[in-house]
Amino acid sequence: MRLKPIYISAPSRSGSSLLIKMLNSTANIVVVNEPINSVNIVDKNNIEAIFNSIEEDLRHGFITQRVGEDGIEATDTFPPPRIKWGRLNHPFEGTDVIGIKKSFPAFSNKDFFDLFIREWPNFVRWMNERMGGGVVVIVRDPRFTILSWKTTFEALKESTENQCIAWNFIADAILISRDSGVKIIRYEDLVQNPKSVIEIIASHLRVEVKIKEILPIVKQFAPEDYLNNKGIPISSAEVEFRIVEKLCGEVAKNFGYVKMHT
Repeated sequence: MRLKPIYISAPSRSGSSLLIKMLNSTANIVVVNEPINSVNIVDKNNIEAIFNSIEEDLRHGFITQRVGEDGIEATDTFPPPRIKWGRLNHPFEGTDVIGIKKSFPAFSNKDFFDLFIREWPNFVRWMNERMGGGVVVIVRDPRFTILSWKTTFEALKESTENQCIAWNFIADAILISRDSGVKIIRYEDLVQNPKSVIEIIASHLRVEVKIKEILPIVKQFAPEDYLNNKGIPISSAEVEFRIVEKLCGEVAKNFGYVKMHT
């Protein structure tokens, strides 16, 4: 494989879709959102075959990506039925990095969740040492990640206590893999300074980033505004936040979330 591979993951609802949208705004990094079977990181031949397929598509001038009815790339992890796989024109020349984005599986999907968590440290080492690429993980303040789990998709809806257990499992796996070369970034940093974060990722892969489009601007919300937009009473959120702070606070400190309060 001529191009450098990158595997991007995250606890669901942590900003990975925004991250790949920004990476795909560069001229030399191409990321495919959740290719079929990309959750199977135990089978390294499978992951390598997916990367090879992406590179082969690029050699023919396109990438296979989820697209909406308007033909534009769709990045949501759980797209509606009207979103399908389609071909988007993309030149091979000038591309340095090809990527796969796959979030950590839902806690309720025990078969995939347990295997993914268990294999993750070995997979990170394999990506760095054998594939000559890298692994990037984006994390977010667990209060808002878990709140988003509770207000989005059925597969992510659990009791807050179970969601905290799931987030801690994922966070521990990520932290364990730091010595193996995983690059951890935070959603909050991506929103504040996207160009800097993209440059950090490019440096991690030892390539120079080439931005071809204006990076998407993400409006930053105060916690109160975020809750209002979600239609969640502040009093209700405070109860949930206290549970998350109690159960996830110590682990979250390892990502720099020292003060988790509204």
